[in-house]
Amino acid sequence: MWDKFDNFTCLPEQNTTCSPAGYPAYVVNASCAEHVKIGIDFARKHNVRLNVKNTGHDYLGRSNSPGSLSIWTHHLNKITYNEGQFKLQGSGKVISGNSFTVGGGSQMYDIYAAADKHNQTIVGGGAKSVGVGGYITGGGHSILAPRHGLAADNVWEMEIVTPGGDILTVNEDQHPDLFWAVRGGGGSTFGIITSATLKSYPSPKVTGVTIMIITDPKESFVFDLITYIVSKMPSLMKQGFSGYNIITKGMEIPIEEPGIPDRVAGFMGKCILQDVDDPEAVSKAFNPINETIQKRWPNKVQFYTTLEQYDSFLAWFDKNYDTNQAGGSSYLVSRLLDGEVLTGNTEALKNALQVGMSGSSSAMEAFMVGGKGVQEATPRGGSNAVNPAWRTAYVHACELLDHL
Repeated sequence: MWDKFDNFTCLPEQNTTCSPAGYPAYVVNASCAEHVKIGIDFARKHNVRLNVKNTGHDYLGRSNSPGSLSIWTHHLNKITYNEGQFKLQGSGKVISGNSFTVGGGSQMYDIYAAADKHNQTIVGGGAKSVGVGGYITGGGHSILAPRHGLAADNVWEMEIVTPGGDILTVNEDQHPDLFWAVRGGGGSTFGIITSATLKSYPSPKVTGVTIMIITDPKESFVFDLITYIVSKMPSLMKQGFSGYNIITKGMEIPIEEPGIPDRVAGFMGKCILQDVDDPEAVSKAFNPINETIQKRWPNKVQFYTTLEQYDSFLAWFDKNYDTNQAGGSSYLVSRLLDGEVLTGNTEALKNALQVGMSGSSSAMEAFMVGGKGVQEATPRGGSNAVNPAWRTAYVHACELLDHL
């Protein structure tokens, strides 16, 4: 949880200075849609503040509410594979393709593991414990999104419990307004997801690429270097790369390598290519970038790439999932960056990055999770409530601040 938004509620650590004031007064441990309905009906009847929590990944602390009745969806976790086709409830329309129907409390790793048994995968989150319900309602970016669209773009049907206590199955033909709204319209807003049917894809062979393009933080060209690398992200994504990256004006090196100083500036990331047979694909993409860097700043920048091959997405995920804690004592600020922002005006981009890494912040996350798959996505029903900025974005940039 993020304590600043949660009244500094107690963390599970004995020595933490805290208050219990941010916690719900009572919790409904829901294991079926009827349990969710009972909780909603009780809260509505007695005018009690209602709160919904699955895994608690909400960065703004909304999965906790002081004095509330909380509905815990964690045990809505049944996972069913639908091979070949899926019939929508109500209209009976048949959608061709493979899918998984998952409980609204299912966690990413459990879905990935279940899908892998059928040589499939879904568009999902980067941490094992991300819960599917909140993830879908937020849009759901993914390292697979540049190929297949956001998670919300891959939903075929959902069961939700509305604020009025109705248990509804929503899809493009049945309650299409709710189906549109819940896919990206915000968590705990239009109803509580108790199950969702998600399109699945053949699990790709993955080339994992670890990249470091680094220099001494004292060098005067640090932001010129960072700006140049960031400006190349759309080009890299058009060549099939996606991934999670950090850009920094100066931070401790996260890994120990001979010859690398303790503090560095520049770019560090983990990227992937999917189903690529060309063994030279990585060098073809990055050699021109390195050549330009060495011409501009000769012998001042170190460039490292390491490759590892994986037979499936789950095999890659098992070694590269997000191990960071889901909360911390920081404010999260983010922006979606389109091609014009990234490539149109280098000086403006440089100035924006300098402002972003001023004050208490020395680094930003630059996730390559937009691009073609997101921009050209065709959600069921024609559209959904995902932030329209995603439809032109390449990069999701995030920053953590100690204070505003």
